[in-house]
Amino acid sequence: MYTQKQKITQKNRQASMKKAANTSLLGLSHWHSQVNHLSGIIQRRRAVGWYRTKEATRLRQTAAPHDEIIAVPNGVLVKILDDRVNNFAVKLIPRDHRWASYGGQVGWIASTRLRNDPDTDYYWNTYHNNNAPALFSLANLQYLSVSNGIVGSIYFEDAAGNNGRIRLNHPSGPAVESHVHPVEVYTHGNIDAAKPSRAKRGEGIAATRLFMTNNGWRNPPQVGEYVYELWANGPNVAASHPSRGQYTLPVNFTQNMINVLYHAVQTEQIGNSIMSKLRNHANMAVQLNE
Repeated sequence: MYTQKQKITQKNRQASMKKAANTSLLGLSHWHSQVNHLSGIIQRRRAVGWYRTKEATRLRQTAAPHDEIIAVPNGVLVKILDDRVNNFAVKLIPRDHRWASYGGQVGWIASTRLRNDPDTDYYWNTYHNNNAPALFSLANLQYLSVSNGIVGSIYFEDAAGNNGRIRLNHPSGPAVESHVHPVEVYTHGNIDAAKPSRAKRGEGIAATRLFMTNNGWRNPPQVGEYVYELWANGPNVAASHPSRGQYTLPVNFTQNMINVLYHAVQTEQIGNSIMSKLRNHANMAVQLNE
C-alpha cells in the first residue's frame, strides 16, 4: 500500500515538473516573440549620418544567419542610411544594428561598434572648399536669428533682392530655403510688438529691403530685437512667420563655414542632433555667437 502511494506521488511530481517545464518554455517563446515585436523600441535609434568605427566590425545580411557582406575596419567612416528597424536577434537579445553603407556595400552594422557622435570631420573635410550658390555667399550674409544662445537661421540677401536662409535649428529639422517673394523683416524689443500690424504690412509691402522695423519704421534693426518675417507677393502678403530668435550680427564668419553648413544641410539632409555637433566643430560655436 505504501509502495503504491509512493509511486502515485512520484508520478504526480513528474507530471508537475513536466508541466512547469512546458510553461517555462512557453514563457520563453512568448518573451522571445515580444523581444522581436519590441525591437524597434529597445534598439537605440542613432541619427542618420556619418560615423567612425571604434573597432573592427562587419556589414551583415538581412536574412538569417546574417552572413558577413563586407569586413569594416576600425577607424573608418560608415554612413547610417535610414531609420528602418531590423527584425533579427543575436543570442535572443536584439542588438543595435542599423542599416548602413561602407565600401560600396549596404547592410546591417552594430551601432555598438560606432563612436557615439556623428563624425563632423567628414562634413568639414568634404564641403569646406565646395562653394555654396552665389546667394549664400559671405558678401550676402545679413544676420542670424539666435534664441537662448542657439543659432536658429542664417539669412542672406543679394543686390537683386533675392532672399535665402540656412535653417539650422527647427522642430522639422535643418533646411536650406530660398524665396521667390521679397522677405521683409520686422524687429522690435518686445516679442509681441515684433509682429507687424495690418497697417504696417500695407505700408511696407512694396519694399524689397530685408529690414523693415516697427521700431521707428525703417530704422536699422538693433541687436537683440525679436524678428518677424513677412513674404510679399506684389501688393499682397504671401506669408508671415514669427521667428523664435533675436536679430544678431554675424561675427568672424568665413565662406568655408557657410559652405559646410549649406552642403551638410542641403546634400546630407541631416537632423538637429548632427547639426548641433557640426556647429561646434572647429570653434564654430564661438564664431556663430553661441
